[in-house]
Amino acid sequence: MVFFHQNFRYLKHLRTLLLTSSKITKVPEQIGQLIHLRYLYIHNSMNLQEFPDEVCDLCNLQTLMIEGCRMGKLVNLRHLLVNSCYALVGLPKGIGGLTQLRTLDTMVVPKKSEAAYFLSLRDLKKLNHLRFQSSVFKITKCCNLINRSKSELMYWECLVTLILDFGGSEKKEEIRDEEDEFGILEALQPHPSLIYLGITEYKGTNLYPKWMMGLDKLRGLHIIHCKQCESLPPLGSLLPSLEELVIDGLDKVKKIGDELLGLGVEQAEAVSFPKLKELGFYNMRDWEDWEGTARTSLRSGVMPCLDVLRIENCGNLKSLPPFLKLTPLHTLCINACGVLSQSLQKSKEEFTEISHIPCIIIDGQEAI
Repeated sequence: MVFFHQNFRYLKHLRTLLLTSSKITKVPEQIGQLIHLRYLYIHNSMNLQEFPDEVCDLCNLQTLMIEGCRMGKLVNLRHLLVNSCYALVGLPKGIGGLTQLRTLDTMVVPKKSEAAYFLSLRDLKKLNHLRFQSSVFKITKCCNLINRSKSELMYWECLVTLILDFGGSEKKEEIRDEEDEFGILEALQPHPSLIYLGITEYKGTNLYPKWMMGLDKLRGLHIIHCKQCESLPPLGSLLPSLEELVIDGLDKVKKIGDELLGLGVEQAEAVSFPKLKELGFYNMRDWEDWEGTARTSLRSGVMPCLDVLRIENCGNLKSLPPFLKLTPLHTLCINACGVLSQSLQKSKEEFTEISHIPCIIIDGQEAI
């Protein structure tokens, strides 16, 4: 490897680097000089022990593949953090043999055609010491799952924060139908003790898996870029411990009403979102109506702890629901919501409905 150490500076335009059957114990730090590198493939390098931080300088790197490097021999490895490595197509199968591993922040689900070569969710069952209290556990490319039976997630009581990322199917032939997409979501059932959940780029229309009603301890929920969803589940009655809710980029949602609150006629005394403190709506392109019926507006049991409401880049939203005046809302931030902002500024009657809120900020200006 002396050759590489001395000559990396002459290979600055290299696009592909294959290191196979080498005896290196560490990838040379000089690799950071290969700023145009797209593919780095390390194969059968049995003595490899360390990657330098300079690998992170490869801003154009698209594929990093480590195969046949006896990763399973790192029997004392405690922490493996690979978050934000968006080009990863899978994690080495050998990770399943790292019996002392305590921290793993990302699981990449490989394509069906490559599943035999990479780590699976089932392989994680062998990792008895795996703990998640101090980190976010993100499952990326969930859309590649081929087994719709319940995953191992439901047995991980120590899992605190879970992000289910369905991104990754860019080719038309890889895009699943509605039944498959929802089946995968159902299969990814977490343990009821989960505290924070994120669902991103889910391509189905149904966002209401059966297991959601069992998340009694959930305090935070982020639903992001689920562009095919046209309505929201009855979260107000499903998640009694929820303190933060973020809805971002649900392009097809045009109306939000009592269904989100989860209140029916037979639930006259029920409290919707009993612990919700922060609520945010962002980038809702087609959202026009946020309704609260007369029956809803008379309730004192709707968001009784709401403190902050943020609405941003929801250009077609016309008005705010009447039940907000019965909440203890302290801060209302409205940004890039043209129709709503104009309505509040021009209509004294509509502004009166929110005048009880101590801090109102519209497009960066505090309303008086």
